[in-house]
Amino acid sequence: MILLKAYSMFILSIVHLLFIAPPLLYIGLMRSATPLWAFQALLLAGLFILLYHVSRFLHSGSYINIIHIIIVAPVLIAIGWKARNTPRSLYEILLMITFALIGWHTLNLVRMTELHSETATSLADL
Repeated sequence: MILLKAYSMFILSIVHLLFIAPPLLYIGLMRSATPLWAFQALLLAGLFILLYHVSRFLHSGSYINIIHIIIVAPVLIAIGWKARNTPRSLYEILLMITFALIGWHTLNLVRMTELHSETATSLADL
């Protein structure tokens, strides 16, 4: 069970780093030059994140769900809704969220690597 959870966390970190961070970084840097379809996708992603994390929060009460409900989803929804009329401050908050995402999931991968090497070393000592 622990191995399955570690594998799930590994996949979650990889998905965030490879597929979620790049478009958020692009939108945060391009701002109003972002194509309209990307704003629509951001709005849908924000709504999905809100609904998903509310349902997860009701089951687990995790602080990660609260962060997504209170910070991430509202920013994505607001930028998606306002599209090219989004104030600069929201783009800057999006970039802060994106850099936090990159840092958090990179740290998780480093910790998993350290845990894996410690486990392998202790198994080799047996």
